[in-house]
Amino acid sequence: MSTVVPWPELPERHLLSAELLEHVDTLIAALPARQWEAVIARDVLGLGARRGSAPAGQSASAHWVAVHRGRYALRAALERLLRDAGEQAAAADGP
Repeated sequence: MSTVVPWPELPERHLLSAELLEHVDTLIAALPARQWEAVIARDVLGLGARRGSAPAGQSASAHWVAVHRGRYALRAALERLLRDAGEQAAAADGP
C-alpha cells in the first residue's frame, strides 16, 4: 500500500496549476451520469438537495448518496494524482 502525500505538503504550484484544474474537469466528466449531475448541481452550482435533485428526477436522499459517491470518487482520483505529483517532485529534488 502506498502512502498518500498530505495535500498541504505538496508544492503550491501543483495545487494551483492549470494542469491540475484540467485533470479535475476530466475527472468530473468521467463520473457516472447520476454522480456527475449531483456533483455539478451541489458543488458547482451550489444547489441544495431539493433543488439539485429535482432536474435529475431523484429523491433528496438519492441525490445525497450520488453527491457523496461522486465526491469520494473524485477525492480518490485526486489523491492518486497528487501522490504521483508529490513523488515526482521528491524524485526531482534528489536524495
